[in-house]
Amino acid sequence: MRLKTQPFRLSEDQEKKYRQFYLGFDIKQTRRGLLLFTIPMVAFIFNDYQFLGFSSIFIATVLLRLCLLVFLSFTFSYLGKVKNYLVYDKLVTITSIVILFGSGIIHTTRPPNFILHVLMASISLFVLYLVIYN
Repeated sequence: MRLKTQPFRLSEDQEKKYRQFYLGFDIKQTRRGLLLFTIPMVAFIFNDYQFLGFSSIFIATVLLRLCLLVFLSFTFSYLGKVKNYLVYDKLVTITSIVILFGSGIIHTTRPPNFILHVLMASISLFVLYLVIYN
């Protein structure tokens, strides 16, 4: 006869203590992920120049990238001051949404034969998402 087992669940108070205990580690991982994301964002400016030249679309993508970098630097510095996991969750969620929309807008300026780059960038963003949330 097979016994039915219940999945292990933490109580609400235990979960709060657990999340608060690991908050420092989560912040460190998120800050590392943000730094790793900014490196290709800056490097792809040179890649965009090869495809777009010095056009208005290129200037717009550079400005958008700079705005994203400013936002990410704000997030990076603010993460060091976060003391509550609820604030951390909201900040990471907002940052993820901004990154996804900003990257999506940047990728729409690519030439049609640049789909491989879009797929690789999307996979990279998904991996970044997994690194931040795990």
